Amino acid sequence: MPLQPRLSVIVPVCNTAQYLQQCLESILSQGNDSMEIICVDDGSVDESGVMLRDYSESQRAVKIITQDNRGVSAARNAGLDSAKGEYVLFLDSDDFLEPDVVGPLLELADDRNGDIVRVPYYQYYPDHEIKRLNRGLFRKGDVPPHEITVFSAEQVASSLFQFSGTTSTGIYRRSFLDEHKIRFNEDLCLGEDALFVWTSLLYAKRISYSTSPCFCYRRNREGSTLTSVEEFEREKERYLILFHDLLVKNGWLSLYRSSYTRRILDSIYADIRSITEISEYNKMAEYFREEGFDSLEIDAHAAETYLVTKRQKGLYRSIIMGEKPPFSLSRVQRLYDKLDTEMLKNERLSRKNDELQRVNSILRVRNESMKTKLDQLEKWPLYRIERKLRNLLRRNA
Repeated sequence: MPLQPRLSVIVPVCNTAQYLQQCLESILSQGNDSMEIICVDDGSVDESGVMLRDYSESQRAVKIITQDNRGVSAARNAGLDSAKGEYVLFLDSDDFLEPDVVGPLLELADDRNGDIVRVPYYQYYPDHEIKRLNRGLFRKGDVPPHEITVFSAEQVASSLFQFSGTTSTGIYRRSFLDEHKIRFNEDLCLGEDALFVWTSLLYAKRISYSTSPCFCYRRNREGSTLTSVEEFEREKERYLILFHDLLVKNGWLSLYRSSYTRRILDSIYADIRSITEISEYNKMAEYFREEGFDSLEIDAHAAETYLVTKRQKGLYRSIIMGEKPPFSLSRVQRLYDKLDTEMLKNERLSRKNDELQRVNSILRVRNESMKTKLDQLEKWPLYRIERKLRNLLRRNA
């Protein structure tokens, strides 16, 4: 390994022993000698610690930091403070890299001299063994990827916060993070990754992207750190206010108001997907109506000017007017669940169809082979056929 690794992969670990081997093997199998893997054991009580020690003893690239349970943000910060690589990649210990992605990603970062290189990823559903692509870059109607290869936040101001807020969707130049003192907020239990991502994007002068999916993000894993709807909403409010204050402090709110306003309403709508009781919706709506929207500087003018979908506008009006939501809460959740189920079924059927086509192709080849042999048999003299049959009978006797 060179004196300075090209890449530091930071893996926070907390009670994920059943996924840890797949995660670490996906990194080690990249075959890149200029890489260090910093695993931060955040107070695990399962077999994770033992597994990490085994890996560190057999793999020179694997380093371990052990700490009391302080949360994923503290674990990532500890790894970042210890990192020596030119670039940094964060990967959760229940996720895993796609094969052969590190080398091309570093080449792309060098070629475009990026502070950040964004990457798409797969959402991985282990129960169905299905991977669904999430581009994590531009959405429909925003700047198309093929029209620009290197950009700053200002150049995509109207769509910046529509980018995925998942931390693993990019590699970061370490000197850039250190220069701007960008770290994870250790007081947050929700939204800490999105706040880190958007802070980084706002400060970056050169942002680039890869079109090749880099990792698999595991969905439907048990183990949420939040235990109630009230706690969830309280953490969401803190994260959104910190997001707002970041923009105000740096004089950025005016420039990014369009993307910011859309992100806030999208974030609220995402929360509603998990609500099935009207009382819970009313409680959340009352907070935003009475103080939330004011503190986040979202008024009627901003809503009418920047909100682009009927969903966003309808939700905003229902909250402000104190009306029922413009949809049935339980129905929305059922529809989403049904949609997800149908999509997974379709993908399974597509895989089965591909397999049937493969088998059909094999059978077609075998059929042609048998037909050729039958054609040959028809040309044989009768005595040769009789001799062939006698030999077969003897062999089976």
